[in-house]
Amino acid sequence: MTWAEAPTLVAGAASAVWLTADGVIEEIDREEAGRRWKRGAMPLLCHAVATGGRTGIRHLPAFDILEVLAFVRPGSFVVPTPFGVTRALGGGLPRDMAHQALALRTCATLLLNELAAFDRAQKDEATAIAAAMIGSAWPWAGDVAAALGLAPDAKGSLDVWSTLREWSDREPRPPPLTHFIGQDDVASRLVSLLGVDAEDRPEQVRYAQSLIPGFAPRREPGAVGAVLAEAGTGVGKTLGYIAPASLWAERNRGTVWISTYTRNLQRQINQELDRLMPEGEARRRRVVVRKGRENYVCLLNFADAVNRRGGSLADTVRLGLIGRWIQSTPDGDMQGGSLPGWLLELLGYRQTMDLADRRGECIYSACDHFRKCFIEGSVRRAHHADIVVSNHALSLLQAWHSGEGDPHAPTRYIFDEGHHLFDAADRVFAIELTCREAEDLRRWLLGAGSRQSRARGLMQRGRDLIGDEGRALIADIARAAGRRTCAAGCSGREAASRGHAASCRGCGISSVMRVVRSSPISRAPRPPCPHRAGWTGSLPAPRRERPRPSSSWCAARCWIEPVTPRAATVWSAWPMALPNHSSQRPSLFTKRWAPWSGPCRISSDIWARN
Repeated sequence: MTWAEAPTLVAGAASAVWLTADGVIEEIDREEAGRRWKRGAMPLLCHAVATGGRTGIRHLPAFDILEVLAFVRPGSFVVPTPFGVTRALGGGLPRDMAHQALALRTCATLLLNELAAFDRAQKDEATAIAAAMIGSAWPWAGDVAAALGLAPDAKGSLDVWSTLREWSDREPRPPPLTHFIGQDDVASRLVSLLGVDAEDRPEQVRYAQSLIPGFAPRREPGAVGAVLAEAGTGVGKTLGYIAPASLWAERNRGTVWISTYTRNLQRQINQELDRLMPEGEARRRRVVVRKGRENYVCLLNFADAVNRRGGSLADTVRLGLIGRWIQSTPDGDMQGGSLPGWLLELLGYRQTMDLADRRGECIYSACDHFRKCFIEGSVRRAHHADIVVSNHALSLLQAWHSGEGDPHAPTRYIFDEGHHLFDAADRVFAIELTCREAEDLRRWLLGAGSRQSRARGLMQRGRDLIGDEGRALIADIARAAGRRTCAAGCSGREAASRGHAASCRGCGISSVMRVVRSSPISRAPRPPCPHRAGWTGSLPAPRRERPRPSSSWCAARCWIEPVTPRAATVWSAWPMALPNHSSQRPSLFTKRWAPWSGPCRISSDIWARN
């Protein structure tokens, strides 16, 4: 079945439009659209997950226009609606759902025609992936194969890493020069960034000029100069510090690190740098965005997923579309980069983000894809860039790892949102003792213990390096890791409340957690309760605004209160009282909340369902 033979479905908030292949338009309710889809009519639509949510359908095949868009134009931004897709392809703006259905058919024709018009290099990249996806029951497989002119016996492959360029090491950048930048130069650069038609902002000019002393040459080796500047909202601080930073970097052939607090702010700064230089290879050399490793796709993870997929049809489609994105992305950034958010929704967020680098699993130069690694490439490009946009945590780590004699160490930093710098330093350089950290430590020592991970652990790697001579050392590592660290799935709170978790078997970390937890609980004041042994007296008078709690409600309180000392405050402020005839409420409450050991949060839907 091709897309031209399929009906078109557009589901709105209250109704749906069903456009047959013959051109008959029907306005039906969403339930009827779901029934038709469920009977096997594979429709052409936009965003199968959102449309399925409106029609009550999940995990049924469809001709999703976003999937063919991700294949033909990987990494392109588009609003995931019929209106947005039509606008991105240069079509007319549809007025209602009937026109949206007609526009979707036009968009499908445009995208397949664009695919057929690919040049030789583009077709070579797309052909191998398309051939691999043909046997995966992908609804678009036949139409894509016809547009590319694929032979029936075409051999498919998802090894997209073979087409990527390798990065190369370059000579360290010489120390920056010592040219001054003047106030008039900074004001002129600010005008060039804003444009001659921009409104006058004297405060922004004064703010930019006040940062000049921070770029002055050092009076003596090892001296440190700093400028603390503050400006109100709306002054234009971002362009205010970009102006002197870019000017200094150009004149002195040095690198300025602009550090901010969050990834969203990094994205905003990167967008403001569009005023300085447009997109292209020159900008890619001069401006680099640095993030943590977990933000980038790992080629070894992708290769492992390709080799592990077996005959899974869904995995083949998912990896094929991600492979097309890998071929087009300049930096491999999966968080805030060119990877569309709607593609994660269509393919599954967890399954897709599992392809990102994970802490403790990178094998660096031992990786077959090390010379093509996006992360390592961005690190080396940052050594020769004019502007590096980073976050506080990564900037602090960079400054810590860079010694005095490091030729790549930057000499100029700008910390935007500087009031968060101390919090970032606390998180970066602090040591956390949690069961989650203990699980990571165990995985680093012993390996993941799963076929879906390549983390072999220090023990296995040490055995490969030192052979049988280090058998005693390896045995000591195994014993210590098994006895003193938490196994996967061990929850510190649960282990503390139940003695120890089943998977933990009383490891050393959980023993520490039990002691730490028992100390504040033992000192927490407990109000009198008739359900405690040895209680004598009467209950306190109830508040006016709520009736007196029933005995079963008080029994539930006695059960949950030891979970956290804050529970007593939340419990006494709860305005709802249980009816006296609800004898089975404590068992219901225990059944619903026994596995839970977090902060006290109570939802009224517990009572409504009983």
